[in-house]
Order: sequence, then structure tokens, then C-alpha cells
Amino acid sequence: HPRVELLDVLGVMKQLEFFGESSLEGDDTGAVGASSATQFIFKRGDSLWQDLGTLLLLREMNVLWGEAGAPAFVQTYRVWPTGERAGFIEVLQNATPVRDAEFAYSSSLHNSAVGAFTAGLVLGLADRHQDNMLLVGPPHAQVFGHIDFGYVTGARPWFDANLLPVPERFMRCLSAAGKWADFVNDVAFAFAVLQKGRAQLCAVASVFAEPVSRAGYPAYIDRCLTSH
Repeated sequence: HPRVELLDVLGVMKQLEFFGESSLEGDDTGAVGASSATQFIFKRGDSLWQDLGTLLLLREMNVLWGEAGAPAFVQTYRVWPTGERAGFIEVLQNATPVRDAEFAYSSSLHNSAVGAFTAGLVLGLADRHQDNMLLVGPPHAQVFGHIDFGYVTGARPWFDANLLPVPERFMRCLSAAGKWADFVNDVAFAFAVLQKGRAQLCAVASVFAEPVSRAGYPAYIDRCLTSH
């Protein structure tokens, strides 16, 4: 398969020490809790191509927000599909599903949630139950993150939350810290930054994300950013 050949060119398989749970002496990706030996798991049964395309777009959003000085970022991680329904997924260290987590306000929690919820709206991320949202890192520097991108661009399971599925406990945490209004304003600013960078984001979607994911990202992103 041509997409597998592309990954082979990138030397993905040569970097992995063994299959299954694996260690990789990786470069610094900015992931919270990352160490010199990044852990990977091998997943079989689900396609990771859509995850790969989605993560490419999340990284591009981080670039746009960074250039604009926006208080927003998205926690990302690496995936390497090795076939149509198998591949490697980077393990986020010190990660807890939101369902089991206790929120503690910090700037990292605030800014990462701004990015996560803004990105979720623009990309149409669905199936955002509280096992697919994580808190990563220590309590004093929690980072909010999404995983599992099986439903995007408006595709949804039969029972789902809305496209801004803010957990009630998160809202109470920010309200107690006197930061809820700031959070809402920061989401609006992060969205405006993506609107300004729409052409750049749609170009990345067309050239890089869509060939591997075939999710309809270019049209969906364009429609979202021009209709609000």
C-alpha cells in the first residue's frame, strides 16, 4: 500500500526496538511527561490513518496559535499506521481519563483546554466521552487532551454529546478559580486565529491530512471557519 511505503521511507519501523509495547529513543515532541525513552503500544483492529490526519491538523493549529500569541495549544502524540487496521500509538505519560480525574486549575490546564475544545469544534471531533478526554501530567500542571479520532467532520456515533462537550467538573474548577469568563474569551480568540489562518489550515488539510485520512477535512474546516 502506498501509504505504508511512505511510512517506510520515514524509517518508522527501523526506529522501533520491538513490536507490541515498545520504546523509542525519540526527539522532543513537547508531550507532557515525555522522557528520552518514549513508550508506544501496538494497536490492531482499528484504522489509525484518520488519527494521523487529525494529529497533523492539530499540530498546524499549534503553529497558528503560537505565531499569534494565543493562550491555546493542543496536546498531541505520535501515531504510525503500519497497515489498514494496525499501527503504533505513543503513550502519554501520567495520563488519566477525565472520568476518573480531579481538576486543579493551572495555566497549562486552561490553555490546553482552550485549544482542545476549539480544535474539536473546528474539526468536528465527536465521540468525546470522558474516556476519550485525558488529563496528562502532574496535578499542578495538568494538560487537557483528546485521544481516539474515529469520528470527525460531523460523523457521530448514535449517542453522543455536542461538539463542545465541556465536562461540568472542569467548568466548576475554572469558575472556582474565577477563570471561566477568561476561558470563554480565550476560546473565541483561538477560534478567530484559526479563521485568520483558514487558508493555511485548509492547505495542510488538503495536501497532508486528506490523502491519508479521506475524512473530508478541507471542506468541513472551510465551512466551519466561514460560517461562524
